[in-house]
Amino acid sequence: MRSLLSFLNSKSIIACVCTISLWLLCATSVAYAGKVQEEQLKAVFLYNLTHFVHWPKEALDEKRGGFDIGVLADPSFVDALTVILKSEDKKGLPIRVSTLDDSGLLLGKYAVIYIDQNSLADWEELKSLIDGLPVLTVSDSSDFTARGGMVSLVRDKNNIRIEVNYSLVTEAGLQMSSKLLKLAKIVGGI
Repeated sequence: MRSLLSFLNSKSIIACVCTISLWLLCATSVAYAGKVQEEQLKAVFLYNLTHFVHWPKEALDEKRGGFDIGVLADPSFVDALTVILKSEDKKGLPIRVSTLDDSGLLLGKYAVIYIDQNSLADWEELKSLIDGLPVLTVSDSSDFTARGGMVSLVRDKNNIRIEVNYSLVTEAGLQMSSKLLKLAKIVGGI
């Protein structure tokens, strides 16, 4: 009888461990799927922003060979953005996504720079390198516009809200569509 109880208890423990393991696996998968979905949503927002911003003619010169987006973010965001933009173009130039690098910054390669909230430690140095260039700066950090960035994609419950530091946009020689500005929260004056 005692061995039967030991056997049942060991079976119960094994079943309990298996159940907990399965639950953790499912919870991790759901969390990962949620992160991937959020990264895809931000990537779509970033792509759509490019339709509502106008760069000076020389910034979109055909000699550049493409419309470059530099990204300093989690690889899942880079992957999501690359998939979304695979066959897209901006004024006939292919849109290219790459991880941000110093040589690209120094050559004025990028039309858009996206920096996620986990990479903001590099923002001050990055900002000084692109100051005065027609480069749209975007982040998912809620205080990015207060820190000298142009556009924040701010998570608000289940939505993403757009915040624009309009004075920085115009100082860089960029123009934003009134349609975008109507949807955005404007900081830095109009």
